[in-house]
Amino acid sequence: MYIHSMDLLRLVMDGGLKVNKRSLISIVIPAWNEHANLLELRPRLEGVIEPLTTKYDFEFILIDNHSEDATPALMAQYCADDSRWKYVRFSRNFGLEASFHEGIQRVAGDAVIFLFSDMQDPPELIPEYVERWESGFDVVYGTIKQRADGRFLEKAGALITHKLLNKLSGNVIPENAADFQLLSRNVIEAIKLCGERNRYFRGLVHSMGFNKCTIPFARQPRKNGETTMGLFFRAGYAITCITAFSTKPLEIISIIGFLLTMLSFLGSVVYTLSKFLTYVGIVFLPVPPLGWTTLVLVLLFFNGVNMMFLGVIGRYVSSIYAEVKQRPISVVEHAEGFK
Repeated sequence: MYIHSMDLLRLVMDGGLKVNKRSLISIVIPAWNEHANLLELRPRLEGVIEPLTTKYDFEFILIDNHSEDATPALMAQYCADDSRWKYVRFSRNFGLEASFHEGIQRVAGDAVIFLFSDMQDPPELIPEYVERWESGFDVVYGTIKQRADGRFLEKAGALITHKLLNKLSGNVIPENAADFQLLSRNVIEAIKLCGERNRYFRGLVHSMGFNKCTIPFARQPRKNGETTMGLFFRAGYAITCITAFSTKPLEIISIIGFLLTMLSFLGSVVYTLSKFLTYVGIVFLPVPPLGWTTLVLVLLFFNGVNMMFLGVIGRYVSSIYAEVKQRPISVVEHAEGFK
């Protein structure tokens, strides 16, 4: 039966003819100097998603934080070999959070999976992530049940940071949650509405709500090269994450300042009482050097007041400082594979 093109268009618009659209899944891969790992990641990743290609289309977006190795040349080859591969290179290293942000802006998929290029988070879990998404979950995130990476101090620091984030966020951020996660298009669009510069992507994801489930996994040893996230970097990143997502530290500083102020008042009362009792002949405290007690109490009082007011002011300044500059979160030097 012959159908005129205009009649065919009218049928589609009226719903009389069903057109099956395959869902697209985007996989975002942050990287910096990961040439050796990317050589192994491509065949491993493509092998994992091969059984899923009967139902889904895929795109792989690598966000390069200005690598200094052969990553750009390798990615040019990947993009030339396979149109599913796409490449974004920053003009400098803007950090991990900028990679997440750029990935969110670039993805065209109905769902996005974030996967690190070092393969410590196993790509073999991707089919299970997709299965959970098919069953109706908008956020499918990994929970690290065992860590094979890093030294003792780094592991201990990671555990402490996760516990702190969980408590300071009011249990919004699950303990030991990983950035290896799948987000539905609804979550992606919700995160796009967040315009802050001082970002903590994992916190943003879990603060959005939606239906969530977790998949526990053991973090694997790094395949090639040395991690760029040393102890001091992790400590600094932990502070950034906490201050970006929680105002509890400022509240704690205010409370400490208030307690110090109360302590100075209590000390003043005890000091005055001691002076009075000494005057009437009752000595229950050793007599300190002249002026020492007064000096300590004055210092305690004013330091407590300063900390209390600085905490209150800091609550506003910390929120305003990063936003008022309106600097771009990242600057793209080169991109290929995109229409």
